[in-house]
Amino acid sequence: MYRKYKFSKKKKKQKYIFFFDLNEVLLDRYPAKIAKYLAETLPFNIGFVFLYSEKYVNAKSKPKRLPKDSTIIYCKNFTVNKMNSIIDKYPPIAFITIGLRIPDIFLLGYFNKINVRTYMVQHGIFIDHLSRIPLYKLIKDKSSKFIQYLGYAFQISKFSEKSFFQLVKDLYKFYFSGTKNFSDCISLNNSNLISQKAFIFDATWIPYYSEKYNYKSENCIVFGNPDHELISNFELEKTEKSICYICQSLVEDGRYLKADYINFLTEMKSNLKDFKIYVKLHPRSKLELYNHIFDENFIRTTEFKNCKIYMGHYSSLLELGHKLQRSVILWDLEKHEIPNNFLKYATLVSCNWHEVKTYIEKIFNNPSKVESAQLEEKKIGISPFQRISNYLLEDLSYSRDDE
Repeated sequence: MYRKYKFSKKKKKQKYIFFFDLNEVLLDRYPAKIAKYLAETLPFNIGFVFLYSEKYVNAKSKPKRLPKDSTIIYCKNFTVNKMNSIIDKYPPIAFITIGLRIPDIFLLGYFNKINVRTYMVQHGIFIDHLSRIPLYKLIKDKSSKFIQYLGYAFQISKFSEKSFFQLVKDLYKFYFSGTKNFSDCISLNNSNLISQKAFIFDATWIPYYSEKYNYKSENCIVFGNPDHELISNFELEKTEKSICYICQSLVEDGRYLKADYINFLTEMKSNLKDFKIYVKLHPRSKLELYNHIFDENFIRTTEFKNCKIYMGHYSSLLELGHKLQRSVILWDLEKHEIPNNFLKYATLVSCNWHEVKTYIEKIFNNPSKVESAQLEEKKIGISPFQRISNYLLEDLSYSRDDE
């Protein structure tokens, strides 16, 4: 079933570092930045292969920020046989994925099985369980993805040597209902389904990955929060009297109904029309959700703006507003609970537009100077992605020596 893959000691065969993320837009984020630093130091006989399984922009779109001469492979449904044919052509030395979703654990299981070094990179501030729309609506709205993930589950059941039906049941309990941890599930309690090393923001995340996924603390490597780079060049005297609304992939990921979210956006525009608001899109935001609110006061942007107020629901970017000691408004969406660990970032939690409007006017009319927290990343002056690259270069040097 698997290739008995072994690096040759006699030949200096070209080897490859593999990356995976869900779509072409996400590959242009963490994977592209890590690879950029690696490319500056890697030996000539090490190349890159980037895998993705979903098209986000359109059927013809591809990543745009990857290192020159990278190999890019799109496949809607990766299988063991498909991966066997890929590694025959591109012998792997390492596999790096950005998260622990169902496609990630399939690929981690595959590369672990063939004794390739595996790494996972944390990509956000997580909570124990995300609220989702009812299962029957999720299946109806995202039927193709549901079928795709069932295919991954079938592949995982093969190399886990577990019942497919038991594995689907466990995946439901872990990813959808949140009633069990990864390590508590009969068919998932297998170290071969997680990465050998995990890059995490800071040491406070060790309990999360230990309890939820069964990582050992010695296999967790701190690299810093990449989001902090977004504010490294902020100038306090140029803080704008405006609001930055942080979008999330609530509808795109099946956590909130499209009609309900559009209703919220419509209400926001109507009630906050007197203020300048930057709508900071998520990398996977569907523009069809937002086009009806954009105008001279509701401005579309992909940047994290230097504003007096940040507003959202439970995006990890709201932590930046808290770090900057700005006002942070958490809007309590109807039928969608705000996770408790995000409440500490808020200066106001509300679902009342009059209350929010009054609060904004108070903040904007306050002449007091806004001060900013000094971030560790700004003092050190090294990118979190460079830290990952430095670690990989050292870790993989032993791998090359041994093989």
